[in-house]
Amino acid sequence: MVEIEILKPEDVNEQEIVQFIMEAQQTLDAPLRCGNTQEEVEIFVRGAVEVPFYYVLAREDGRLMGMAGLYVFTESMVYLDSWNPLVFPGDAFEEIFKRLVMESIDHTRAIGRTRLEVFLMNLTDDIRNTYE
Repeated sequence: MVEIEILKPEDVNEQEIVQFIMEAQQTLDAPLRCGNTQEEVEIFVRGAVEVPFYYVLAREDGRLMGMAGLYVFTESMVYLDSWNPLVFPGDAFEEIFKRLVMESIDHTRAIGRTRLEVFLMNLTDDIRNTYE
C-alpha cells in the first residue's frame, strides 16, 4: 500500500531526501539537474526553502519510493520541479507516479492555486526519452 504525505522542507528528513535522489539518479539515462555529487544534491535540497515549496512523498512499507517537488511561485500556479515526480523503478512505478501527480493536483487546489505546471528545463534530444 502506498502512503502519501505532503511536507514543507523544514519537516522532512533532508538526508533521506538526498539519499533518495542519489539512489534514483543511478536508474536514469541522464543526470538530474540537482547535481551529480552528494554535496551538490545537498545544496540543491537546502535551496528548496528559498521559495514556498512542498514535498509530496510516496512511501511503501515505510520506504521512500517516490517524490514530487512543488514550487509555489505565483498567485495562480504551482510548478512541479523538472524530473518530478521521481519514482524508483519497479512493479508499483506507474501507481506511485500517478498518485504523486494526483496528490500534487489536489494540493495545488488546496492552497488556492488553479494551475500545476511542469518545468522542462534543458530539454535536449539526448534526454527526451527519459522525459517521455
